[in-house]
Amino acid sequence: MLKNIDKNPVHGIKRHKQESRSRYVTNEEMERVMKVLAEKENSQLTEKQKQSKISEKLFLFTALFTADRSGNILGMRWDEISLSEKYCVYQKLRVKMVKLYI
Repeated sequence: MLKNIDKNPVHGIKRHKQESRSRYVTNEEMERVMKVLAEKENSQLTEKQKQSKISEKLFLFTALFTADRSGNILGMRWDEISLSEKYCVYQKLRVKMVKLYI
């Protein structure tokens, strides 16, 4: 039969700290993504489907290059993006601190 445990058996044992790491998309991975997108573009699509694919492609590229959360990307506004200067800034209202992506 099971008995009640009076104290935590692992109390006092220190947890192993994991080192944070950054992972970036490799050139090979990017080439594979581009290949799949190109194959989809070459298929016969209606105009509405083409517009949807453009939105998907923009989302995917933004996600790959900024490594940001999907909610932040989907909530971006045009006044937060500078295409000519190649950066975007999120407003403080949506995130704890302003993020600048170049």
